[in-house]
Amino acid sequence: MISIAMSTRTHGTDRRWLWLLALGLALHLPGLWTGYFSDDFTHLWVLEGHRFGSTLEPWSLYDFGSAEDFRSSTQDLGGVPWWVADDWKVRFFRPVASVVLWFEHVVGGGSPLGHALGGLALWGALLAAIRRLALRWGFKPWAAGAALLIFACSESTHLPVSWAANHNSLLEALFGVLALTAVARARPSARDVLLATGLAMLATASKESGAIFLVLVAVRCAFVAGAPRRRAALPVAAIGAFLALWLLGGYGSTSLFYPMPWEHLGEVRMRGILLGLFGLGGLVGPASLDLMVFHSSLLDPQTPLGALLLLALIGLSILALHVATSRLRATPSGGLLVGWLGLSILSQVCAPTSDRLLFVPAIAFALLAARWVEVSIEQRRGRATVAIVATLMVPVSGLSLVGRQLALADAAAEARELIDEIVHVAPEGGDVVLLNLPNALAGLSLGPAVRLAGGHGDLRPWPLQFGRGGATVERRSVDTYRITRNDGAFLGNPLERVFSTFGHAPDFEASTEHRVGPLSVVPGGRGAPEQRPSRDDPRTFIELSVDHSDLARPLVLAAWVDGHLEAFDLPPVGGSFQFPDAHSRAPLAP
Repeated sequence: MISIAMSTRTHGTDRRWLWLLALGLALHLPGLWTGYFSDDFTHLWVLEGHRFGSTLEPWSLYDFGSAEDFRSSTQDLGGVPWWVADDWKVRFFRPVASVVLWFEHVVGGGSPLGHALGGLALWGALLAAIRRLALRWGFKPWAAGAALLIFACSESTHLPVSWAANHNSLLEALFGVLALTAVARARPSARDVLLATGLAMLATASKESGAIFLVLVAVRCAFVAGAPRRRAALPVAAIGAFLALWLLGGYGSTSLFYPMPWEHLGEVRMRGILLGLFGLGGLVGPASLDLMVFHSSLLDPQTPLGALLLLALIGLSILALHVATSRLRATPSGGLLVGWLGLSILSQVCAPTSDRLLFVPAIAFALLAARWVEVSIEQRRGRATVAIVATLMVPVSGLSLVGRQLALADAAAEARELIDEIVHVAPEGGDVVLLNLPNALAGLSLGPAVRLAGGHGDLRPWPLQFGRGGATVERRSVDTYRITRNDGAFLGNPLERVFSTFGHAPDFEASTEHRVGPLSVVPGGRGAPEQRPSRDDPRTFIELSVDHSDLARPLVLAAWVDGHLEAFDLPPVGGSFQFPDAHSRAPLAP
């Protein structure tokens, strides 16, 4: 009778775990409608067998190469922004994530649904792995379920699961969790250490920040009671090998979107402060780093609403810090979890500040939070705080997660509509100069996207901005135009920094004239040296010169007006026209 009761109880626990898994998967079902956007089009172009630079291959989909690679590939495709500096480079070493995307593409037949289902499968595997790690570390089954629920409802999960190009974060987390599970025993064996190191290397080869799991495996091996410390040498050696490969292979970035600390220390330091002051709050409730990056006016401390929102975000971060550390001694492997939380945030300060950076830290926080809830209930202390935090972390964050996925799907659909409109305004090919965009996502991978949408072989789009601002176009001569923003300056959208360096090195002088395809662009107009723009002073107008000998077809000037792309007739010399600000239908679109 006792054995039957135990069997029934275990079966019930497993059934509850499956319900949690089903809920975690259901929360991400809206992501099935996201579809391709941004880097997905470049990946799809390469996976379909086309060339795009000398570094992009199906097994190296995140190695975008240098400015020379980029320009040489887009002379035929178009899409290269005029502000790409000569020293631009974005090269990441992520062969595991690349091969998995390649596999999803083959299995799914090139359909975005194939990648969406692949993301859901990886997501389900990650949830199962987190539960197994929690149980291996001695969490009670219900506490392991609580950790799962907290993480499943985290807002930080929406992009890694819904966006095919961000599956690298899913793979990093999955292999990292499996690596820590391999050495979670009281005394890890040599085989356990070898397996953990191999899994952590797979995490690192999925995304560079996965190297923190090599560090955590080394720490676990070095400090576990009764185990030979020399076993920590294997993951340490793996860290050295990865750093050597990364440096000797020429990987890294000069893009202001991905600043390196030895070149832009101030920018990296500021991102670290943002993650510390405001990012931690996103682990507790719906505190959005994306709002700070793409809609900073909402958080202006000089306005009552902005000041209130900033104080709320700081308060949530303090609450998250309290939850993570207040029951540390009573938490199995608590020190390792806190190290995981801190290292996973620190390792991403060179990436663009975004909620998706909290994806891997959210796993460690969910385990700490579940243990905090468990101890608080057992000791009957802080029940009111537990109720508040549980409400923020589960239903509020879960609803916000679903809303964010719907908003992302709408923004991606709108970006694809722009691509179809470009094909429509130039059905026989030609050079289309895009004066504005409905949202900044539409500006990324624009050349491959237009060609994949069935654009003519001679069709080449050229964006003048990723933002939505309106402007006045004056024709100053047969071949020269001046474009003046109605409000603000060019290059004000954060996503435009993907292609910006503007002289990152002290001995590098930024060019005052930028040539892409048939276009030559001079920010601020031609003038004295003091007129040269810097990355902090992009100017409110640009001069655009057109080389008619390099035109594929007649030039088309087009802007996003009232939900569609409108082509404008070229004004006569001395004439002008205005186009209004574009508006996006997608909530909080960048």
